Amino acid sequence: MKDIELLKAMVEIDTTNQKANESELADFLARYVKPYADKLEFIGGQRKNLIAYFGNLKSKNILCFNGHMDVAAAEEKGWETKPFKLTVKNGFAFGRGTADMKGGLAASVQAVIKAKQAGLLNNKLIILACSVDEETGADSEFGAKLVVEHLIKNNIKPQGCVIPEPATYQQDVRINLGHRGLLWIKCKAYGKAMHSGLINTENNAINNIMAFISDIQKEITNQPKRINGVPQTSCRVLYVNGGKDEEVLNAIPDIAVAHLDVRTSPAEANSKVLLKIQNIAGRHNIDISVFKNTPSASISKNEKIVKVFEKAFENQNEKYTLGYASPTCDAHWFIETDIPAINGLGVSGENVHTNNEFIEIASLAKRVELFYNVIKEW
Repeated sequence: MKDIELLKAMVEIDTTNQKANESELADFLARYVKPYADKLEFIGGQRKNLIAYFGNLKSKNILCFNGHMDVAAAEEKGWETKPFKLTVKNGFAFGRGTADMKGGLAASVQAVIKAKQAGLLNNKLIILACSVDEETGADSEFGAKLVVEHLIKNNIKPQGCVIPEPATYQQDVRINLGHRGLLWIKCKAYGKAMHSGLINTENNAINNIMAFISDIQKEITNQPKRINGVPQTSCRVLYVNGGKDEEVLNAIPDIAVAHLDVRTSPAEANSKVLLKIQNIAGRHNIDISVFKNTPSASISKNEKIVKVFEKAFENQNEKYTLGYASPTCDAHWFIETDIPAINGLGVSGENVHTNNEFIEIASLAKRVELFYNVIKEW
């Protein structure tokens, strides 16, 4: 298949995360790479991850490509094209997952196959891991975590891992040395229920949650910033609700709830940020509960995988920068196991997680060539 044909086949297999149905795509990719792979494995049960091995199975010179197969939800309403039909026009390809991250995964597949056909893998082992359930916050028990555990259990430790999350269209390509972490926090404020027309002194739960949010945004900015290229911690409010029924008037509620999305800097541990939020909550009598806690992660710019990618970019005369990803991804699973992982080297696109997601088609071929050259130099 041509690169765009492979991407088309992948996009048109609906792998919406909430449906937990990545297995059809895993089966398709297994059939696609089988003529070239030296070993194939499925792990994880019904929500199966595919691990394909190419080259010398006994080699300790190992490079891994890891890409998640699941995509964010999409409804046709609001899309100018059908989200699960690849639409090509004016040099762009539209469809759910084109950027995040079936485009990067397709480029990885094509590059590995090309390297195998060229006879480049006699003294190295390339692993292609197609994982599940990343879109819920990159903390899944079913996806990349299982991949890493399986490799380590079988004494297979890559010297580097590539996670080709999308690059932003029309911006410099960035080799991401790490990514921010994630805290999703439910905050509950209490007050005294009363008729809103009374003159009594009120203890208003909504006022209490608003005062808490105000202090949060004074101490933890809601606008992501970078200092020397490192993204800083930010906090955005996702949801606020007061009372039991929004249609009830003339009543002050006794409970108000807010949900926070906190993105933690690679330079700041989640525990430190959480302690700051707990201290602010204590000032306003707010109960908080954490229902998502994904750590940040980072590696040294001197790791082999960084140097090999820098050389490959230079050989292609393509500009790049070193940096960090603002969104969370699966890289931390590898980094926590002392496998250096970089991310953000996928195809160029926009509208990730929103309507009309697309990629620049030319970037797909560029990534195949880049990954091929990295494998060649590994």
